[in-house]
Amino acid sequence: MSTRARYQFGCLTRRKRIRAADVWQFRFYETIAEGRRCRRSRMIGTLAQYPTRTDILRVVERLRLRINLKHRFAMPVTLGFHNAKLAILALCSGPPRHRKAGGPSVSLAKLIDDYLDEAHRDNPGTGCAFSALAPEIARSDKQTRALTSEQVRNDIQLIAGLLPSKDKSRARSRAILTFSALVGAMSLARRIDEGLSREILETVGQFLKNSVVNQCL
Repeated sequence: MSTRARYQFGCLTRRKRIRAADVWQFRFYETIAEGRRCRRSRMIGTLAQYPTRTDILRVVERLRLRINLKHRFAMPVTLGFHNAKLAILALCSGPPRHRKAGGPSVSLAKLIDDYLDEAHRDNPGTGCAFSALAPEIARSDKQTRALTSEQVRNDIQLIAGLLPSKDKSRARSRAILTFSALVGAMSLARRIDEGLSREILETVGQFLKNSVVNQCL
């Protein structure tokens, strides 16, 4: 009988040193080529670099997502309000992923293709936080939801700016529909079997790009 892969949280501890600064140690399991699970340990940083547990958890959240990439169905059972907030901070901070500093934005078609790519689906730890952590965001506190709302507004604004419509109200409405379709498709694609998952990504992507073309006619 097959078992569902569980999200691996790992173990974060503070390791004392006599002749040097204390360090933060993160322990986790890794599945090697032979199929065996081996225990791994990684030094994340010193106490001087990350004075509090809250500071180091920002780094650990990214690492936790990366070590679970091989199991795209292994989403966290619960990150808790505090850890969900750290994950949102880690994955949503910084400039939009499709807007390069000092250069023009990519086309909307390129954004759609990149977002609905199978590599993005299989690597939730390096992509969109909304499709990866939507259930946790819904259970988070007001501050986390406010941070999430701000990021959603920024992404909607980015998409609206890539649309050819001169009507700002119409462009915003279409951007909201596009953003919702992208996140919804990716969230669903990560939770179903490979064949249907690929079909959903391709169908939604083609529909959204055709909508842009029809708007230009």
